[in-house]
Amino acid sequence: MRLKSYRAMYGTRECSATPSVEPGWPSAGQTYRYFRVALTKDPGFGPTGFPNIAREQLTFLDEEPPPPVIPYRM
Repeated sequence: MRLKSYRAMYGTRECSATPSVEPGWPSAGQTYRYFRVALTKDPGFGPTGFPNIAREQLTFLDEEPPPPVIPYRM
C-alpha cells in the first residue's frame, strides 16, 4: 500500500506530510496523528525533513484533508 502525502504548511514553510507510525507503538500503523514532514523548498540551512510532527502543528492545504485521527486500540 502506498501512503498518500498531503500538501501542508509547517509554520511558515510549505511541505509535504506523510502519515507516520505512532511513536512507541510499532504495531499501531498509521493513525493520522503524526506525520513525517519534508520541506518543499530547501531553506539553505538546517534540516529539510522532520519525523513525528503532530497533526496540530500542520495546516493542510489540500481540498481533501487527511482522514480523522484513528484511535489506538489494543
